[in-house]
Amino acid sequence: MQPKTYLESLTPTFRIFPGLKWAQRMEKVWITIELLDCQKTEIDLTDEGKLSFRAQSGEKTYGFVMELFHGVDKEKCGWSLKGRNVVFSLAKMEDD
Repeated sequence: MQPKTYLESLTPTFRIFPGLKWAQRMEKVWITIELLDCQKTEIDLTDEGKLSFRAQSGEKTYGFVMELFHGVDKEKCGWSLKGRNVVFSLAKMEDD
């Protein structure tokens, strides 16, 4: 059993699940988190497809841990912080 990361060690009541949108193509998945002025952002992505996110907006802490159906190619994945959104572009290991 692998040790928990910092994000996983937080209790679920400590975080609020942010609003998000999801889209998919054969080779990629895009996830957009709708969170205004996020700060202290922590993001972790594993090759197995486990995405952990945590950020603050105002006085509240938002976050989640999400397991995707398949692994991802971390070298081709990325994310950006754009004003009121955090946008992830995740490259699939295998096309669906």
